[in-house]
Amino acid sequence: RVTSDRQITYGLGFALLAASAGAIVSVTPVGDVLPWAIVAPALIAYGIGLSLPTLQIAMLDQFPHARGSAASAGTFVNLVTSALVAGLVAPFAAESAWTMAVTALGLVMLGAAMWLWHLVSTRPVNALRQSVRRTVPGSSRRS
Repeated sequence: RVTSDRQITYGLGFALLAASAGAIVSVTPVGDVLPWAIVAPALIAYGIGLSLPTLQIAMLDQFPHARGSAASAGTFVNLVTSALVAGLVAPFAAESAWTMAVTALGLVMLGAAMWLWHLVSTRPVNALRQSVRRTVPGSSRRS
């Protein structure tokens, strides 16, 4: 069984590798030739696809009594971020295959850094939860 944190980490790691490969391929002669031009974005999408459902569930778990509001707020933030990236970043990134690949790599790195920050900042809380599960009788069951 894979934990949710590990699944998100694997997905973001896969996306990071795909974005790095895309940046490398973009400087080769086949960087803007099909099918090589779309392999990296497809692999990035796969990696993000591994992570996103688990991230959304984790966000909803933060507000168990207001899941509908949490889902609406999460969708709103996602749409606003996408609109800002599409309106402000994409026009500059679309100048060449290399700028597009480097922009994708930068955005995946930003997402991975934010995930790493979350893992580091919640480590004491997770360690405490695990130690309580080991010491309290009957608390080893998963709920």
